[in-house]
Amino acid sequence: MSRVVDLMREIGLPFAACAFNNPPDDTYAVYNEEITRRGADLKNCITEHGVTIEVYAYDFYDEEAVRRVARALDRHAIPYKKYETTYINSEHLFQTRFELSFTSKDGSPPLDWEPDGIFDL
Repeated sequence: MSRVVDLMREIGLPFAACAFNNPPDDTYAVYNEEITRRGADLKNCITEHGVTIEVYAYDFYDEEAVRRVARALDRHAIPYKKYETTYINSEHLFQTRFELSFTSKDGSPPLDWEPDGIFDL
C-alpha cells in the first residue's frame, strides 16, 4: 500500500490517481506522484516522492474539504505548499492544489501508519 494512498484515505474524500473517468457528483480529490530513485554502492535504495493533491468542488468553494487535506498534512507534520483556490470556468469547478514531498528508504517497515495514525516519514 502506498503512503500517498493511505494519506488520501485518511483525508476521506473520493479520490483517484491522475484523473477520474467519471468524476463524482460531489467534492473529490486527485493526486499525482512523481518518484525519483537514487542510492549508493550500485543500489537504488532511496525514493524521493513529489506529490500533488488537487481538491475539486462543483460550483462552490468547499472550504471544509480543503481544511481536511491541510489538517491531515499538519497532523503528520508533512511540509506542503497550498496554492490559491482557482475557478476553472470551462469545467465549472473550483480547484485547490497542494504540493508536498518526502523521502523514503528501502528496508523501512512496510506499515507506514502507526496504530494512532501517525504518518512515518
